[in-house]
Amino acid sequence: MDQGRQSKPDILLIIIDQLRLDYLPFLEKTGRLLPYHAICSTGSIPSSTEAMHTNISTGLWPKNHGFISKNPKGRENKGQGLDQLIEKFKQGAITPIGHIASANGYQVINLGAKEETVLTMSLQKHADLQVASQSGKLLVRGKQDLLVDAISAKLKDKKYDIYPIFDLGMPIIDLASAALRMRDAHFPLFLSLALPDIDYYGHKFGPHSPNVIGRLKTLDEHIANMLEEHHSFMCYLVGDHGCRRTVKYVMETEHPHLAHIYHEENDELSYEGKILFDNSVEQIEYDGGILRLWFSQRGATLDEETIKLISTYGKPIDARLPSESDERVSRSIHENLGELVVIANNDATFCKRSWIDKEYHPLIEAAQPLPKGSYPLGEHGTYHCEDTAIPLLSNQKLEKDAYLNIELNELVKNDLYT
Repeated sequence: MDQGRQSKPDILLIIIDQLRLDYLPFLEKTGRLLPYHAICSTGSIPSSTEAMHTNISTGLWPKNHGFISKNPKGRENKGQGLDQLIEKFKQGAITPIGHIASANGYQVINLGAKEETVLTMSLQKHADLQVASQSGKLLVRGKQDLLVDAISAKLKDKKYDIYPIFDLGMPIIDLASAALRMRDAHFPLFLSLALPDIDYYGHKFGPHSPNVIGRLKTLDEHIANMLEEHHSFMCYLVGDHGCRRTVKYVMETEHPHLAHIYHEENDELSYEGKILFDNSVEQIEYDGGILRLWFSQRGATLDEETIKLISTYGKPIDARLPSESDERVSRSIHENLGELVVIANNDATFCKRSWIDKEYHPLIEAAQPLPKGSYPLGEHGTYHCEDTAIPLLSNQKLEKDAYLNIELNELVKNDLYT
């Protein structure tokens, strides 16, 4: 092995989707192998998978990277949020951590389930191996053909390609271990893993459900086994955001200017009322922890009665005004955040219609109760503590007790430049 290889450390970055700070005790084995712990804060809004993975990968706030959501400004741009970020990567306007690793002589492997958690780390042309789900199917790609072919064969052999996206945590860890055995040891390695399971179970069953706790313990076993087998890494494990238990729902309907209001009562969602937005609202995006609105005319806003009603469920903030003093909001002011953004109260959510099982959509339109199991019990996206406080674990000594998630980018970069 050459001297250049010996001087560069292998680096492992594990991001567990929706890892609350108080979940740390359930990562017992992993916590012993990564004994240095700190609090990590999201530091901006929305505390969403898209925005927070990009914070970590780029070291930039949403006001700079703009990946607020899959749905950016403009109804014609639905689903184009990731494409906008990728274009910035291609143009060199923003540099993700995987590109820096590649430029410093590292092999780059990015494994995850959600496509955005992989492509925020690196474009395909900079990665030796990437695994991510696209249209419900796991795809394997990368510039190192032998590694891509070997992992593709393992994926099919294990039938990982038919796993639902929310159960891919353990298969991703298994594929990572396989890739580590096959990698070219003449080069240092930057490996990122994005594990989706807890996010699904937290949304579906609530943040403290037995489903969440059981999956955390299972992930702990698998992560610890991988770390014990491949123990030479500089390793950082972190969450992207947390999760809250919600009981109040401002629900998107098929009418673009109408929301139905529900509250949880006796194990069902009971209809409470409605919010009718006037035609000055050009675009509305329901994003759980935040509601984003754009207007058809410059300077337009909601009428006083609507503002009063929606304030029952969240805090309205006019993002066009320069006087915003809350750093968590000012770090996120971008055209994709919206002209008016409403940050949900701790017990409330702005719920997409698509998050409700399709068979119950007629009940939403008819303002009828929704049975338990048909709606999410957990949500994130706000600046409340349950959404924003996450653990950071490492086998490297941490200099501080608390970090912002963009600082993790600097920690990894310092290791890459070692």
